[in-house]
Amino acid sequence: MYRRHKPRISYAPLSQQRHIILRALHEPVLVGTFHHDPLPCLVLRGVQERSTSGFFSTSSADPPPLTRGRLYKPTLLSATVPPAMTAVPVSPEFEDPQTLADFWAIYAREASQADRRMIANWNKNLDVRLIFSGIFSAILTPFIIESYKLLQSAGASTFFGKGGYRIRVNAMWFGSLIVSLIAALLCIHCKQWLDGYLADTVLHDRHSSLSDLKRACRLRQYRLQGLKRFHVQQIIGLLPVLLYIALLFFAIGLVDFLWHLSQAIAIYISVLCGVVAVFHIATTVTPFFTTRTPFKTPLSNLLGNLWRGMLQGKLVTRGLMEAEELEDVEKQAEILDRRCLKWLMKTTESDAYYGTAQRAGVEFERQQRRFSMSPALPTGARSPKSS
Repeated sequence: MYRRHKPRISYAPLSQQRHIILRALHEPVLVGTFHHDPLPCLVLRGVQERSTSGFFSTSSADPPPLTRGRLYKPTLLSATVPPAMTAVPVSPEFEDPQTLADFWAIYAREASQADRRMIANWNKNLDVRLIFSGIFSAILTPFIIESYKLLQSAGASTFFGKGGYRIRVNAMWFGSLIVSLIAALLCIHCKQWLDGYLADTVLHDRHSSLSDLKRACRLRQYRLQGLKRFHVQQIIGLLPVLLYIALLFFAIGLVDFLWHLSQAIAIYISVLCGVVAVFHIATTVTPFFTTRTPFKTPLSNLLGNLWRGMLQGKLVTRGLMEAEELEDVEKQAEILDRRCLKWLMKTTESDAYYGTAQRAGVEFERQQRRFSMSPALPTGARSPKSS
């Protein structure tokens, strides 16, 4: 369970051979190889750490931090920690080359897993859009084969003049085909960008030297910064907008074409298209007003952040919706805890997990009674639930 916590600085003793790494705020902080050495300890950020019974553990009374709108997932074993030892300053002359070697190995492993998940997700989205673009273009082509014949009899018709529907229909359908092909082309470009991101960044070769590993890690971080600086994720997320435009052009051309053949059918098709358009607009606009909606897309997130930024008099494209969502989660912490418990007890097939959930339910009730029996706060004080 993740809870909000004010980060603080504390220290860990040097003991036993263990490799651990903490993720705090922005960058990973390595607590490297621990030796039986009287030299000063290494600084940990945001969590108190020491060795008990052969394990490195965190105090259950000190939950991991949740800062700057990001979730911090603990990677250490949970256990009760004895009172903290006296902090010892870090010696600037302390050298431990093995710690740096361990850091690069851990970074390579974590980076490889993160890249694999990220690239797989992006490639999956791009594949879906490529398939849709191909199917849509194949459906649109027979319509264009029939409609372009109207241009031969259009003569001197203008776009909005008498007989101008011949020009308008072909303009809409040819435009729809071109936009769909542009979306497919950009999808191919994005997949090539992702292939280029992974090129020459082998982070798992056991036979490579430390220098080769460092070079690969630095290259990976360099390219990751490029992905963020040039907004590749946003480009991939907004590619469906081109497909929406292509669908809109096709619908307009179809209604215009049918209007001159059968107005009743044209009205019927217009109503169907209108219902779909209203549903799409409603689901896109809903995140403007609440973060509890599941109708979240890259487009709705972008527009929602822009809307919240405009209300604050700023131009913001990301971050505001995410921060508001985390704040809402904190307000509903007690309700969400109980629903998590109910969901686990309902879905798990493990007797051990079910027993753990039952004990957690008893603990939740105990905590609730403790809060309800707490003495009244003085005037102006904040209750624990509101902090």
